[in-house]
Amino acid sequence: MPELPLPLLLLELARDPETGAIEGRSRLALAVRAACLIELGDRGALVLDGRSLRAVARDKSDAGGAGGPGTKEDAGSTVAAVAAEVAADPKDRSARHWVNRQALHTFDAAADELVARGHWTTERTGLLARSSPRYSGAEDETAMLHELLREAATTTGVPDHRVRDLSLLLEACRALSNVLPAPERRQLEGRIRGWDDLLRPSRPVAAAAVATVRSSSAAYLAAVAS
Repeated sequence: MPELPLPLLLLELARDPETGAIEGRSRLALAVRAACLIELGDRGALVLDGRSLRAVARDKSDAGGAGGPGTKEDAGSTVAAVAAEVAADPKDRSARHWVNRQALHTFDAAADELVARGHWTTERTGLLARSSPRYSGAEDETAMLHELLREAATTTGVPDHRVRDLSLLLEACRALSNVLPAPERRQLEGRIRGWDDLLRPSRPVAAAAVATVRSSSAAYLAAVAS
């Protein structure tokens, strides 16, 4: 598993390694935003209080938030920016608010962070700088992540929690088809139904974030279809 924060892993996985494109930006943006909240929850910087997400006061020297199992100490600039947003808001707001708020901006920030880290290089075309970016670099890591999802779909047992998180987020934003062929996608979707139950007792922030992406993506698709 590449040593990257969850929102960056999600983009790495969602990118087409052949074309360098990332399809379904509007829905994936919700999942990237949720991945930031999951990182913060796993690091103890964010808690679910009833239906609201609340920042936990932390020492400035520990602003990166070491903590989540198997995660790096440095959560990265994208997660840190979301943490600052939540901490600066005087109100306790719902997961829906924080998943949807500036989601496209957070998506772009995560892609820019991968470039700034030297992980990707980018070429942008079109009338707008963000209209059709292509990202190259670290294709072997993208292939590794694809293989981990294929293994999660076809083998027994519960996979690593990061693989579960990535699978749940892609399924929630209806983007598994970007990564897996139909037979394996259907297998993984069948397994995912039981993984939600693993989140709720021990990782309530993650459970709330995934549920919000799922409902927001469904609403977006319904609006587009109408």
